[in-house]
Amino acid sequence: MFEYRDGILYCEDVPVPEIARKYGTPVYVYSRREIERRISKLKSVFGDVPHLIAYSLKANNNPILLKIIKDAGLGADTVSVGEVKLALDLGFEPEKIVFAGVGKRRYELEFAIEKGIKSINVESYEELLLIDEIAKALSRPVAVALRVNPDVAPKTIDKIATAKKTSKFGIDMETARHIFSNFKSGYVQIRGLHVHIGSQIFEYEPYIEAVEKVAPLVNGKLEFFDVGGGFGVDYEGDGREFDFEGFKKYVVPRILELADEVVTEPGRFIIAKSSILVTEVLYRKPHFIIVDAGMNDFSRPAYYGARHRIVNVTLKGRKKEAVGVGGPVCESTDVFGKDFELEIPDRGELLAIMDTGAYGMSMASNYNARPRPAEVLCEGKSYRLIRHREPLEDVLWRGVQE
Repeated sequence: MFEYRDGILYCEDVPVPEIARKYGTPVYVYSRREIERRISKLKSVFGDVPHLIAYSLKANNNPILLKIIKDAGLGADTVSVGEVKLALDLGFEPEKIVFAGVGKRRYELEFAIEKGIKSINVESYEELLLIDEIAKALSRPVAVALRVNPDVAPKTIDKIATAKKTSKFGIDMETARHIFSNFKSGYVQIRGLHVHIGSQIFEYEPYIEAVEKVAPLVNGKLEFFDVGGGFGVDYEGDGREFDFEGFKKYVVPRILELADEVVTEPGRFIIAKSSILVTEVLYRKPHFIIVDAGMNDFSRPAYYGARHRIVNVTLKGRKKEAVGVGGPVCESTDVFGKDFELEIPDRGELLAIMDTGAYGMSMASNYNARPRPAEVLCEGKSYRLIRHREPLEDVLWRGVQE
């Protein structure tokens, strides 16, 4: 939903420079149409098949965006008590909330159990024993799924692969077999299996591999099988997308042989391409441009070596040159990339970092005592502020004062 009109970048029907003039930079700009388009795409994959699409809050937890996602009928994939509470406060139905995470604290588990959410996705045998202890103390039945680590290595960035044998995530196969064979409880009901093999995956085959590896654990039919998320998005601008046809043809039917319902946990696929980060050019050097957005505003390039396209917000017909783009943070990793083909902008002109909706604002920080950016949502010809730019005073005086 981002396109040029007469040389000016638009979000839906709003010229991006207008937003920057009104709210300053850096600023995240979102397209509601793109969010709704991606949700519709996912729904079409499942059709009438019993399923739950549980949006992964960690990708982006802006409450206004979450309301759009909730109103579209999606559930919530959460990894902290804060995310569980946020989902409930925004009206997500408890029976559509799943709670994962390798290090759930006792009070987090107590909260989830008391709220009666769909499932706690258990990541260790000791966690399962703690859940049983809490459930007995509260006299509350608890539905859980075992997150099993199937030792699958999809083609993706190593730092976002989560199902290798050496990963911290999930329960190893031997322990999972022991639990299914021996665990007994009057309160804890193992209703599902959960696998999540990583992110930025484009082929359906690793999902089949993961399902087949854990299938022997299933004795009888499960209530649901949570296949995680990880559906890849096109950051390079070449149109590549996850093979949903293969997923629909091969993965979904196999899951339905093992369980009554398919659960997925997409985050990036829904939200990544809905947003750009607009930034102002501060200074120019030979072969390098310094902008006012930094790694504290958008950390994926610094953390993962991820490359996001960068474009001129206004095209002026200048010759393009290969340049690097970096921010003001005092770190050598505060670089969004090198060799971007750009019309060399003047100071004060705008650039847009593309596809920043996922793990952009949700991972933003105050490093170097920098306020986090504003967020703006475009809806056709209108737009509105959905998060204020963080006041500097809040950054500087957030701690306990004498």
